[in-house]
Amino acid sequence: MPSLKRAEHLLRHPEELLALLGDALRKAYAKRGALVKVFEDFLLLFRLVKAWVLGEYREIPRQVILWAVLAILYFLSPLDAIPDLLPGGLFDDVMVISFILKRIKTDLDRFSDWENGRKK
Repeated sequence: MPSLKRAEHLLRHPEELLALLGDALRKAYAKRGALVKVFEDFLLLFRLVKAWVLGEYREIPRQVILWAVLAILYFLSPLDAIPDLLPGGLFDDVMVISFILKRIKTDLDRFSDWENGRKK
């Protein structure tokens, strides 16, 4: 199970966090069908963390980034409540991701607005 201590470590080591994001992104695309309910918002969360790590977007409480990293760590963890290899094994991942996405929704929406403004 992911830990707060591991998430805190990653926030202090951006190169490790970027590598973790790459691993999570590959897994998310590979498991896209099982993640359909949260897939687009989960990708937004990845982009938020990446923008934060790169210093492009810092208009966000550190606690929100911590929650986002915890969601990613849980998704990548082989020690889930329901192992990913079992049928329905990503159900717990979707539940945890959904919980965190709802918890940080306001900040995700602000980031999405910022991101959309940059594309114009």
